[in-house]
Amino acid sequence: SSVALAALACVHRAFGRAAESSTVLETALAIDPESPRALRERGLVEFGRVHRLSGRWLQRAIELDPTAHDIRAVVALAVGRTGAFQAALT
Repeated sequence: SSVALAALACVHRAFGRAAESSTVLETALAIDPESPRALRERGLVEFGRVHRLSGRWLQRAIELDPTAHDIRAVVALAVGRTGAFQAALT
């Protein structure tokens, strides 16, 4: 079922396997394109990809200006949503 596949995709995402998660979600959404669980999981996978891509730019900005609290706040918000609060604040 699409619900079971969305749960499997969640496990893949939790272990950092975004590609596998996406593949499973394609199947889940082919079965039920209106599955709220599969659509939510797909959104979380894409959200994680965007933040990983932007992370290197934010990290470089902090390296160049370690006292830039506004940049650290953005990082804390972005990374905090993925559950990595400690990494966002260090």
